[in-house]
Amino acid sequence: PMLAAASREVGGAQIQNRGTLGGNVANGSPAGDTLPVLSAADAVVMPYLEATQSGVAQLAIGFERPMIATSVGGLPEVIRDGDIGLLVPPANSDALAEAIVRFFSGDLAQRLADNIRNGKDTASWQPLVRLIEELAMPAEAATAPQTLNVAPHRAP
Repeated sequence: PMLAAASREVGGAQIQNRGTLGGNVANGSPAGDTLPVLSAADAVVMPYLEATQSGVAQLAIGFERPMIATSVGGLPEVIRDGDIGLLVPPANSDALAEAIVRFFSGDLAQRLADNIRNGKDTASWQPLVRLIEELAMPAEAATAPQTLNVAPHRAP
């Protein structure tokens, strides 16, 4: 309902030819639906009323698609407002519509996508693997046999 209300409000903002509100990437969607929807999207809109986290947000990051979402649950930790997406209060279709209009009216699309692309290295498994390897190195060195050089004791 919130996305439908925002869609009606956005329609009056003269951005109809800039994008289409549609597509559904949900837990029940067949896997084949995800690739075409995210590949064609300019942004991923997530008007959640409540959530803890969202697999859709992680998919959007993987596809380098900016997100417009409600600030519920852990989403603000993933979607940094103004950096890789836009956050709005939950259950506020006016704020959602304004964020969609702002996204398509300005130069946000490219900047947000660039920020996602540049930040993907820190969000991947590679930094964690490097950290584990670095932490494991001193432990390996500590368990290696060591030679203790002790000078013989001489009586005075």
